[in-house]
Amino acid sequence: MFASDGSFEAKDVAAGLFALFGTFAGALLAFRLEENREKAREVRAQKTALNRALLVLGFHHNEIRTFRNLIAPHRTDIELAFNLPASQPPEQIDMRQKFDELDFLLDSSAPQVLFDLIIEQERFDQALQAVRQRNEFYVREVQPVFAAQGLNNRRVSMAELKSKLGEYLFGGALQGAETIREHIEGSNESIPVAVEKLRKVAKELFPDEKFLMFEKVLLPHEIAEEAAKAKAATETSGFGATPARVEE
Repeated sequence: MFASDGSFEAKDVAAGLFALFGTFAGALLAFRLEENREKAREVRAQKTALNRALLVLGFHHNEIRTFRNLIAPHRTDIELAFNLPASQPPEQIDMRQKFDELDFLLDSSAPQVLFDLIIEQERFDQALQAVRQRNEFYVREVQPVFAAQGLNNRRVSMAELKSKLGEYLFGGALQGAETIREHIEGSNESIPVAVEKLRKVAKELFPDEKFLMFEKVLLPHEIAEEAAKAKAATETSGFGATPARVEE
């Protein structure tokens, strides 16, 4: 209010200032609360993304180990090319890395880990593709010739196999086996390394958070035991005719 001489009264000025300060403080508090909520949501999303990335790696490693167990009894590429039943890899259940949810790793102490995950996903995809291509070639190209030449369900020498299959089929089957072994072995070695790197970065970012852990890769003698079980299972679950037993 104005005083009789036209000036402001002190109490009115103080009241106005308090009202202005209260409005400002309330707005600032609301902003800070929303900022904290947003930060908490961001942190939760990052933790979830890290655990999901670890889960995907674990799933991929399990798939690779399954195929490794299948190929373990076939110690040479010749055996692998012609004695491995053509069983298809399972369909993927949205188990791929979501790199857009992991871009915050670029600001971490080890941004290289994001690039490693991209490479790991590509390596896994190539491994599955190699299995599918080999099996498709084996079923569509090799097995019909096996049946026509009477090669199924009996022992076959490599010389006879080369002669009756021809260079294209023999070489294609052998190349498919080599590619499968290369990709499966590569992924089997690299995935555990990627898991350890990612967990290390995750613990650096969130020391108090618990992140997924997986069992160690089977030792060689354990692989042999698991491979024997897998071989027995695939002999009844694989599709197509029973392959010939190739001897070198």
